[in-house]
Formats: sequence, C-alpha cells, structure tokens
Amino acid sequence: APPHPPPVSRPPFPALLSLSLSSSFSSRYYGTKILLECGFRKSQSLALTAALALAQGAGIYVAIPRFDRYGRRAMMLGSSGGSAACLALVALAFALGAGSSRAPWPRMLALAGVFGYLFAFGCGLAGGPWLVNGEIYPTRVRGVANAAAAAGNRLAHCAVAETVLSLLQLARASHTVVA
Repeated sequence: APPHPPPVSRPPFPALLSLSLSSSFSSRYYGTKILLECGFRKSQSLALTAALALAQGAGIYVAIPRFDRYGRRAMMLGSSGGSAACLALVALAFALGAGSSRAPWPRMLALAGVFGYLFAFGCGLAGGPWLVNGEIYPTRVRGVANAAAAAGNRLAHCAVAETVLSLLQLARASHTVVA
C-alpha cells in the first residue's frame, strides 16, 4: 500500500472568523437593546428577543436537509446575500426614523429586517462553516483542529460582545448595523 501523505496543516479559523465577526450574535445577545433603539417598549423587546432565537433556529431547521442537496457553497452564499439584504433593510428602517418616528412602519420594517437577517443567517452561515470545518481535516487531527477553531470562534465572539454596545452608543444605530 502506498504511504499516506503527511497531513496538511490548515489554519482552522478563516471560515469561522467570518461567522464570528458577523452581527448575528450581537443581534441575538443584544436584541433587546436593538429593539429598544427601534422604539419598542421594554416588555415588547424582551418577548421579541426570545423570538429572535426561534427565527435563527427555524433557518437552521430549513437548512439541515438542504446542505447535501444544494451544496455547502451555494447555501452559504445564499445565506450571505439574504443576511446582507436584511441588514440593509434594518439600516434603511433606522435611516427612515425607526427609533424616532411615531409612525409604526419604520419600526416594523426594522423588526422584519432583524428577523429576516437571523432566519437567512440560520439558512447557511450558522451551521455551514462548522460543517465544512468538520470535513476538511484528516481524521487524526480533526478533534484538535475543531477545538482550535471553536476557541478562535469564541474569542471573536468576545470581541463582538465587548464592542457592540459601545458602537451603538457612539454612532446612530443605522451606521452600526451597516458597519
């Protein structure tokens, strides 16, 4: 039998770093703050924040059987496009006065954008990078590589969690969402 080639050392972080630096986690973790900025009352924001996790979970549920049928790349690219479009919708809602207007439609537009974003994110970017990361390493190093990727992912999440509220206070919400 021919000898096995030596394992290729690939950095585990690139696919997951893009996931970490996205605003999905800040949207879920700080959903109440974002919804308060839209003009919702605190009691409404708390209930809606609980529903945000369900939106992403629904996207994941929809995506699971489709990764093998449509391919990882197509699912993640579609998810990226849908996520970007929904974030643009949220930014537009804030630019139209979602936080300051008495008219309910800018708030509803922002709410639809946040829910749409998390659903679209769940349809590919929530699980796709983890799926790909679990498949690209040889079996003998897969556990260590996935652990390193998870550590990098959590460090990036920490950076997002530490900065998102400061960004919301320093800039108008529409600029923070687009950034």
